[in-house]
Amino acid sequence: LPIKYRVQFKLLLLVYKCLNGLGPDYLMSMFRYADFNHSIYLYEPRVLSHYGERSFQKTGPKLWNCLPLELKNCSNIEIFKSALKTHLFKIAFDNYGTDT
Repeated sequence: LPIKYRVQFKLLLLVYKCLNGLGPDYLMSMFRYADFNHSIYLYEPRVLSHYGERSFQKTGPKLWNCLPLELKNCSNIEIFKSALKTHLFKIAFDNYGTDT
């Protein structure tokens, strides 16, 4: 898996843990569900700088909201990790050579 997608894997795994009570308390409090579509989307905070765009608090929800519903609804962490890795492999290698 290319580095870009490994980073996304780690970020999304941490978001999954936070949303399911498995992450650190200080990170779990960063996320809120949006008020629409039966709470499958996370609220993406507004940021005022380039550094804010790269923060976990902004990037986590942004990546999470792009995931397919079946990934968001995984029942345990092992199933989520396997499905997420498969999903990212498909994206990475469908775009291989065209993505920088």
